[in-house]
Amino acid sequence: MLVGQTPPEIDFCGFIEKPPLENGQTAKFYDRFGNAYTEEELMPAYHPLALRGNCDSGYFAVYFEGADWTTDEQATICQVFADLSELILSENDLPVDILLRKMTLQAGVAGTGTPFWEAECGMANSQILDLLNNAYIESYPVGYFLAEIQISNDVDWHTLADDLPTDDFANPTIAAGYLDLYSITLHEALHTLGFASRISVNGAPLPDGNFYSRWDRFIFSVPKDIYLLEHAATSDCCSEYAFNDDVDEFPDMPNNLAFGCDLQLAFKNTNGVIIAPVNVGAYTTFTGDNGPAFFLNKLSHLDFDCTTNLGLSPALKYVMHPGFNYAEARRIVTVEEQQILCALGYHLNTEENCQQNCEVFTNPDSYQIFLQGPAINNPLTIPLSGINGILANDLTPEDVTVTIETNCSFIGDLEVDFDGTEITLTAISTGIFHFCYTVVSCDGICQTETVTVNVNNEPVETQCDDPYCNIVCFGDFEGFVPAVYSIYGELNVPPIQFSEAPSSPSVENYDGNNVLTPGIGTGFDWDAIPIPLSQSIPVDCEVQISFNATALHMYFMGDDLTLQPTLQFTALSDYPCASFPFPNCTPGQFSLCGGTITAANMTPSPCGLPVDFQAVPAAGITSAINAIDFNNLPNYIFSWTNTTGQPVTNLLLNANVSVGDISNAGAVMTFLDNLIVTLECEEHISIESADLDEVCPGSMVSIPYTICLENPETEPLPPVNVFLDANTEALPGVSVIPGGIFNALGQANVAFDPNTNLCTTAYLNLSIGTAFTAGQEININMEAFNSGAGDFCISGNSSGLNTVLTIIDCGDPPPSPYNCLDMLNFFTVNAGTPNAFILSEFDTDRNSYSPPTSQTWQPGSHPFTAITGSSTDLSFNVDLVIPAGIELAINDMNLFFAPDKRILVQPGGSLSIENTVIDGVCEVMWTGVQVQGPGMNISPNSNNAGK
Repeated sequence: MLVGQTPPEIDFCGFIEKPPLENGQTAKFYDRFGNAYTEEELMPAYHPLALRGNCDSGYFAVYFEGADWTTDEQATICQVFADLSELILSENDLPVDILLRKMTLQAGVAGTGTPFWEAECGMANSQILDLLNNAYIESYPVGYFLAEIQISNDVDWHTLADDLPTDDFANPTIAAGYLDLYSITLHEALHTLGFASRISVNGAPLPDGNFYSRWDRFIFSVPKDIYLLEHAATSDCCSEYAFNDDVDEFPDMPNNLAFGCDLQLAFKNTNGVIIAPVNVGAYTTFTGDNGPAFFLNKLSHLDFDCTTNLGLSPALKYVMHPGFNYAEARRIVTVEEQQILCALGYHLNTEENCQQNCEVFTNPDSYQIFLQGPAINNPLTIPLSGINGILANDLTPEDVTVTIETNCSFIGDLEVDFDGTEITLTAISTGIFHFCYTVVSCDGICQTETVTVNVNNEPVETQCDDPYCNIVCFGDFEGFVPAVYSIYGELNVPPIQFSEAPSSPSVENYDGNNVLTPGIGTGFDWDAIPIPLSQSIPVDCEVQISFNATALHMYFMGDDLTLQPTLQFTALSDYPCASFPFPNCTPGQFSLCGGTITAANMTPSPCGLPVDFQAVPAAGITSAINAIDFNNLPNYIFSWTNTTGQPVTNLLLNANVSVGDISNAGAVMTFLDNLIVTLECEEHISIESADLDEVCPGSMVSIPYTICLENPETEPLPPVNVFLDANTEALPGVSVIPGGIFNALGQANVAFDPNTNLCTTAYLNLSIGTAFTAGQEININMEAFNSGAGDFCISGNSSGLNTVLTIIDCGDPPPSPYNCLDMLNFFTVNAGTPNAFILSEFDTDRNSYSPPTSQTWQPGSHPFTAITGSSTDLSFNVDLVIPAGIELAINDMNLFFAPDKRILVQPGGSLSIENTVIDGVCEVMWTGVQVQGPGMNISPNSNNAGK
C-alpha cells in the first residue's frame, strides 16, 4: 500500500523483492510478485526471530518477526485477523500461520502482502482458502507460513489504542501525519486471502510457477464482453487457462490494460454480476526488472475512482483501493468485497452477500483392500456421493461431472471400474496403488485428485498371544505397508477425530525400518493413534511401557528450544468414539465420549514423556531426517498402574510438547518404533542375569541365568519348563562349552517345581575366542519360551534376556616360576575357566575347577572339546575338585598338574580313573590325589584303573 501525501493519492501498494533461487534449490511455493520459495524458506525454522503474538487473532496465528513491534501495534494487527475470523467461516480448527515483518520498504510504501501458492499448472487458490475450506485436514500440510505481510518501519502508526473513547470504529480521529495501521493491515490481509493477480505484462501467467490465481479468473473487460482468461484444458492439467490474446482483443499488451477508467475492467463473478472495477489508474512504466510486479499489482486492486464508469455507486470506499491518505480510515470490508470473497470460494457468516459459485476443492482419498488369498480378487465398491462416497471430503457445487483417470499414476495390479454412480476396485496383488478422479464444475472449473489404495493380504494383527507378556501385537510396525493416512484401514478399526478434525498418523519406512510418525502442527495436536490391546490391563495392574523414539522440532522459539517434544499415552476403557475433544495435557483420570469411556493419563508428566529431539536446520527437514539412525533410536521406559477402576482395553498415543499451552509449539515430527506394553501383575516367568564387564580374550565365562515364577496365585502350581536359546551360532568367535545344561547350539530346557522353589539357576558356559580386542561387546540375546503346563508368559522386561560381555585387555600372564605351563601345546585350565571360580570348601584360598554335573572325560568328549578337539592332554593350573553328588570318570587321558595343584575328592564325590596318566609338570612335584572325610577308600580295580 502506497501513501498519498494529501493529496494526490498514489495508486499502488508495494511489492516484495527477493533474490532468485540458487542452482540446486527447488521451488515449492510462489508469491504474487513472481518470487519462488523453497519449502524451507516458508518454515518457521527459517525465521527464528518470528514469535507468535500474545493477542487474540481468531484462527489466524500471527507471527511477528523482529523486536521493533510495540504491544499496541501487535494488538491492532491481531484484531484485524480476529475480525476476519468472525467474517469468514473455517471448516477446521487448524491455525492459519501468517508472517508479519516490520522493515524498510520502497519509498512511499506503507505495506505489502502476498499469499503463497503451491501449484504446477492451471489456476491456484491462496493456500489460506484451501486450508479454511478443508474439513479433512490430513490432506493439508501444516507447518508453513501461508502468507506474508510487510509493514513499514518508517511510518507513524495510529493503533486501536489511539482511538478516542467517543470515536466510531469506522471513522476514528487520526492525527495529521499518521497512518491507520488497522486499515493498512486489513488491505494487505485481503491480498493474502486472494485479492491477487498473477497476470504478467504479456498476459501470460508469471513464469515462476506458470499458473494464474483464482482472482484472475474473474477479471472482465466490459467493452469487449470477455474475461481476460479463457478455459483451455488442452493438456493433462484440467484447470489450465490461457490469456485471451486474440489480435482483435488485446493486441498491444500491456498497454491494452494500462490506462484509465474507460477500459472498464471489472471483477465479474460466474453468475454474470459485475461487482467492482479493477484498478486501471494511469501508470506508464512496466519495463525493467520490476515491471511485471507493477503491472500485476494494478490488477490486484479495486478502484473506487472508476465506479461511475460501470454504473456503480460513487460513494463506495473499497478497502482494496490502492491509494491511501494520512489520517484516513477504511476499516470495513464492503459488501462488494464480501461478494468477491464468496466468488473466490470463501464461506462467510454474511451468506446473504454471497451467490452460488462454481468453485471445486478436492482432497486426497485413501482406501484399504484385504485380499483373501494371494491370487483371489476381493472387490471394494465406493459410492460417488454420500457419507462414504469418494466426494465426501470434497467441496463441490451440486451438479458436477466426475471422470476417472487411470494414467495419472501407477495402477499396477489394480482394476478401476466406474459406472457413473460408484467405483469398483479389484486388486490381484498386494502393494500401494493410485488412480485419479477429476471433478468438473460449471463454467469449466475443475480439479484433479489422487486416490491411494493400500492392498494387504490381511489386516495387521491386533489380537495375539505373545510369549513375552507384551499386549501390543504390532509395536514394531513391520506388518504395515508404509503409506500416508492408512493406519486405520490396516488395523481394520474405525477412524477417530479430535474436535471434528481427523487424526492422520502415518507409518513410513526409513533405513529399511518401519516407524510410526505422529506429529503436531503449530498450536494444534493433530496426529494420534488408538492402540488396541490384545489383553486388557486389569484394575490395579502395573504395566511397563517401552519404546524407541526421537523427534524433530521444526523451528526455534526465540534463540532456544524451550518446548520439549513429548509422546503422550492415554489409557482408555474402550475404543474411542468417532469424535471427541483432544485430551491435551489432561492430568489424572477423566471421561471421554459423553462419559461412556474412562480415560487416564499414563505418562509421569501430564503432557507426555519427553523424547530426544533436534532442531531442523535451515537446510531443511530432508537433511535432518537423513541424519537419524532409525535402526538405533533411543529407548524409553516408564511404568503405570491402572487405578481407574475399569479394565483398560486401548491406549491412545499422540505427539505433544512439554507444556499445556501449545500455541507456540511450532511443528514437531516424532518417530516411534518397537512399542512394548508388558503386564507385570499376573503370573509370569522372569529371567535375570548380569552383564560381565571384564572378560579376557581366550578365556571362558559362565553366565548364571536365574529363572523365577513371579506373582504365583494358584495352588498347587504346575511345573515350570522353560526353553532357552542363546543363539550362540550367530556369534562368531564364541562357542558353548559342552557338559553343562546348554548344548553346543546354546539351547537348554530348564525345569523346576515352583511349589518347592520359585527360582532356579542355569549356567551358560562360553569359550571366548582370542580374536576379540579390548572395548568390544558381545551381546547374548536370549530367547525364552514357556514349554510347560502352566499358562505363563516370559516377562519381556527381564534383564536376563539381553546380556553384554565387555572385552578388556588382560595383558600377558603374570610371571610365575611355573610358566612352563604357558609353553605347553595343550589346553590349560586356569582360574578364568567356567566353574573354576568355585573354591574348595576346606581350602578357600585356592582356585579350583569343578565339573557342574556327573561326567565322563575321554578323548573328544570332555568340557573342553570345543577348544582341544580330540586331544588327550589337559593341564591344570588350579585344583580339580569333585564335590558331593558328582561322579567323574576319566578314561584314556593325560592330565598334568602345576606344582602345588591337586585332585580333591570331597565327601560324597566319586572319581574313577582308567588308562589315564596323571602327572606333574615343570619338573616339580604336584600334590597328588586327596580324598576328604572319614572312611577314605581307594579301591584299585586293576593295574590300569582305580576308584
